[in-house]
Amino acid sequence: RRNPAISSASAIGVTALAVVSALLADNVRTNAELAEQTRVAEASAIEARAAEASAEEARSKTAAALVVAEEERADVLRLSAQQNLDDLFEEEAELWPAHPERIADLRNWLVRAEALVSDLPLHLETRARLREKALPRSAEQREADRQAHPRFGELQALEGELSSKRSALAVRRGQAQIEPHKLDRSKLPQDLLEWNAIAWPLVDPERTVFGHEARGLAIAIEAVEAEEGVQRAAVLDTVAWARFALGDDEGAVEASRAALDVAPEDWKKFFRGHLDTVRRAAASAASEEGLAAADDEVAALGARVAELNQVLVERREWTFPVGSEGEEARWWNAQLTRLITGLEVLRDVLISTDMITPKHGWSVGKRLSFAEVLESGFTADGEYAEAWAAALDTIRASHSSLEGLQPQMGLKPIGRDPESGLWEFAHLASGEPAVRGGDGKLVLREETGVVLVLIPGGTFKMGAQSIDPEGNNYDPNAKRVESPVHDVTLSPYFLSKYEMTQGQWLAATGTEPSIFSRNRPQLDPSMSLLHPVEMVSWRECMRTMRQLGLELPTEAQWESGCRAGTKSAWWLGDERESLRGLINIADKTAADEGAPWSTIQDWPDNEDGALNQVEVGCERYPANAYGLHEVHGNLQEWCLDGWAPPQLFYTEEQRIDPLVPWQDTPNRAIRGGAFNTPAYDVRSAARQSQGPDLRDYSLGLRPARGITAGSLSTSPERGR
Repeated sequence: RRNPAISSASAIGVTALAVVSALLADNVRTNAELAEQTRVAEASAIEARAAEASAEEARSKTAAALVVAEEERADVLRLSAQQNLDDLFEEEAELWPAHPERIADLRNWLVRAEALVSDLPLHLETRARLREKALPRSAEQREADRQAHPRFGELQALEGELSSKRSALAVRRGQAQIEPHKLDRSKLPQDLLEWNAIAWPLVDPERTVFGHEARGLAIAIEAVEAEEGVQRAAVLDTVAWARFALGDDEGAVEASRAALDVAPEDWKKFFRGHLDTVRRAAASAASEEGLAAADDEVAALGARVAELNQVLVERREWTFPVGSEGEEARWWNAQLTRLITGLEVLRDVLISTDMITPKHGWSVGKRLSFAEVLESGFTADGEYAEAWAAALDTIRASHSSLEGLQPQMGLKPIGRDPESGLWEFAHLASGEPAVRGGDGKLVLREETGVVLVLIPGGTFKMGAQSIDPEGNNYDPNAKRVESPVHDVTLSPYFLSKYEMTQGQWLAATGTEPSIFSRNRPQLDPSMSLLHPVEMVSWRECMRTMRQLGLELPTEAQWESGCRAGTKSAWWLGDERESLRGLINIADKTAADEGAPWSTIQDWPDNEDGALNQVEVGCERYPANAYGLHEVHGNLQEWCLDGWAPPQLFYTEEQRIDPLVPWQDTPNRAIRGGAFNTPAYDVRSAARQSQGPDLRDYSLGLRPARGITAGSLSTSPERGR
């Protein structure tokens, strides 16, 4: 009370202090709350980030799992594609013959094949990515890979052939001279008498290795002085062919003439034939046509060399890093390569509408096209159906065994043979249908298909015997494997009027395997696609016949067709003289041309006018009573039968449509004889055998076919 101002100030101070304290306390509480809120927010953010990270990790794992799953799915699909591809290849081999009943299967096959091929770009892309993991190659590895390529030897051979033929062409045109070869005597035998045996393979017109012709010439020239008599003539013959191989046609003829001059008298005919052959070859090679053909051949060889070089630079061996990943990549690279290779065959070969290859025959697309042509032709108003409708009653009436005959799919009636009276049919898959000329005889062209003769069924005496001159089929030349003579009853069947031609084989397989062919004019410039095909094995014939809806004839069918109702040694008669000049066998004509066959001595004064095989249906040689040509001589012919000892097959019991199973026999039956065969080995009953893989320049085939009753189809199961 004594100092109210001070008391008031103190009160105000106390009050202010209380207020400040309260404010400070409230601020502390607020800050604490804010801190807690911040802590909670931060904890929530951490939890949110952790949750997001966990979610991202889960998403990544899911994505990775999806990638793995997709890769595994792709792997399964690739393996499935390979299995589907294998199935297609297996089915393709069974889609024969190309007849209408196969159309649905052929179309289905093509749809599935095209679906597989549509994924080819994906497989190529996958393999390319896979190969990015491969280890790089060094230059040395590239060259080593090139030389290790399985086709490197082929490239070297082609380069040698190209160089040889290009040089010969330049010499032949007068644009170059023969380069002399420096002979290394240290690499040759000391005895000069052995040199010709070394020189000949280097210049042989049939050689397959080129580029050593100049060496062959040098060796032969050196060897001439060491030889005398016929051996000297032989070496001069080598010189002639060496000069021809090098493009010196005049020198070739001169050397061949020298060979004839020095040849002993008893060898003159032989070397005169060689001189004629050299002259023909030289004239052909030097002609405008020959030079143009050589130009084309050199160009084609150059293109093949360039193409093959490109193939050889492509990487074939792929090395991957060591480890499980590398091993997996290596395995998948191999699997994808196998798949891609197969798909490329589908795309480039089998799907094609007009492709023929030795391995597959016709492409599946080509088979479908042909089957559709047959389907159209055999409809009610189709070309082939009308041909059958016009002929069927007459055909049925021609023989009692044909009363139930139905139209046969793939065949077109082309009328009776004017001499045999038997009906003949064009086999449509093997070429263009044969046509008849004004005299009723067939006019053959290189494109003509197989002509089948319908041989009525019946019973005939099969075999020959040399014991009883009064007995059936007596033949003093009969061999034990042809006896005993026995009755055989055959159902009606088709047998080719001619041996199968090179043109027909080409149309079926895309190949020309024959030694005597248009591709070797130096052997015989007259060769054409109408000459019979040879150098075909039994297995190849079986496969090709099956593809065409044909088969090889059984021995019984062949002999019945050859005999044509006769019981004599040859269908021409029992005496060998009945054959003179009328069949193509080993003879004086061949001897005069220089042929070395010892079989000529069997009948040295017979002349048939042919050195080797002739065109089918050659007018010089008559057909038998069934209208079949060249059943004696020209070429030997494969039969369907295996080869069994006669006591197991040739018995006196009557047989109906007999066939020796081939599955357990090492050899197959052969009939007919050839141009280099003696007369006694071309008899109607003469039998021989060879292994099923043999190819020979005197061995071909004559197609046959059974009759299918009540159906427009044929299924020669025996030809499988």
